[in-house]
Amino acid sequence: MIWAIGGSGLRTTLTLSDHFAHVLNHFLAFEILGVTVPTGLLLFVALVSFFVWLLFQTKTGGGHRGGGGAQSSFRRGFRLEIKSL
Repeated sequence: MIWAIGGSGLRTTLTLSDHFAHVLNHFLAFEILGVTVPTGLLLFVALVSFFVWLLFQTKTGGGHRGGGGAQSSFRRGFRLEIKSL
């Protein structure tokens, strides 16, 4: 354990880097021509990207995609109502 600020006080901070550092980098990693390919990290990024793509396929995601400065026909297509301040 290390002390959070300057070594004094009641709150301690537990460092997890010894246990969880590079978990995604080493998961299913393999080496090609001396270069390590972090397969776990690439799979995680692909999974998160898939969920973001899935979100943008919904009505809520369509509103995030361009509701603010979009044309009125686009907003009507997604049934978005932008109220001016």
